Amino acid sequence: MIIKSSSLARQFRCAYSSTPRDRRYETGRTDGASAHFIKCKYKLHRNEIKGKRLTEIKACSREVMDQGRAMVGELRSMKGSGWEIGPMTYTSAVSVFASYGLSKWAHRMVEEMINEGISPTIETYNALLWAYAENGEMRGLNLAWTQLKEQGLTPNGITYNVIVMGLIRGGHKDVVFKMFDLMIEDGMKPDVQFYNSLITACDTAEEGWAVVEKMQKNGIFPDQFSFYFILKLNSREGDVRGAEDTLRQISSFRVTPTAGHWSLLLTTYRTAGDYEGCTRVWERMKDAGVKPNAGTLTELFRAQEMHILKNKEAKGESTNADLIMEHLKGESGSCVKTIDDLKKSSDEFIV
Repeated sequence: MIIKSSSLARQFRCAYSSTPRDRRYETGRTDGASAHFIKCKYKLHRNEIKGKRLTEIKACSREVMDQGRAMVGELRSMKGSGWEIGPMTYTSAVSVFASYGLSKWAHRMVEEMINEGISPTIETYNALLWAYAENGEMRGLNLAWTQLKEQGLTPNGITYNVIVMGLIRGGHKDVVFKMFDLMIEDGMKPDVQFYNSLITACDTAEEGWAVVEKMQKNGIFPDQFSFYFILKLNSREGDVRGAEDTLRQISSFRVTPTAGHWSLLLTTYRTAGDYEGCTRVWERMKDAGVKPNAGTLTELFRAQEMHILKNKEAKGESTNADLIMEHLKGESGSCVKTIDDLKKSSDEFIV
């Protein structure tokens, strides 16, 4: 619903029009100026509610609807005042509705555009597809895709990336790999982001590595997100050896492991019930000079809680959660040392 600072969102915002960037800031009442005005004015509102998850948007749904109505009224007022309202302006409006999660309003804007005799561009339909993809609305995705083809438009890389995102959110991972074949048939060359989407649709790390091999054959190098998603698959499977192998191979692709990668390795060890392994990973992470994040701290506490719980069960002592937390807070061993280390090395330390 609310626009996220993902690479897909940035890619989409930069490509919503083929018009050179300097022309978007031109003066006068041209289509480019209208599009820039709408985008900037309503982008400020999005920043006010930035950070809310998609499921939290209902809390401000009335506010969002009011903004949508205000923008429609603004467009009509601009048109009556002599502003040029063309494909760029309509595409900008559709993208704003998409960021608010108002897919029906976005589609209504495209229909109004066609009724006005203005031909939608591929960027317009990318915005519409994005609106449906954010909500995982498969029927809307199919409708927008059909209309795109009927208009005689050629899908680009962003089109396929957005559709894959919608398929995954809609729970149709089985169709994702068919989109890859369709993309190749259309003569498109998938980018690293598209391949990363394929990895997220995999059920096992082995399938994820198969996607990486396919990337390399097509001359695309995996990035840090590629390995992050494979590590998530390792973690889900509780495969410690596979996770260690993934972390080792990252450097061979000239990718530097981040705190996110190390945190997933911690998760894998914790899932496997190996507290000593978690401790070793933490020490290796410090030796590598990687700054821990809040996720690292969470995994360490979970591992330590698991360790204390097992020890108490073995001794027949109480496993009451409050008592465990007291033990964690008062322990003078590795737990306290870990907290002190994190306080010194992380600005994101949370008590």
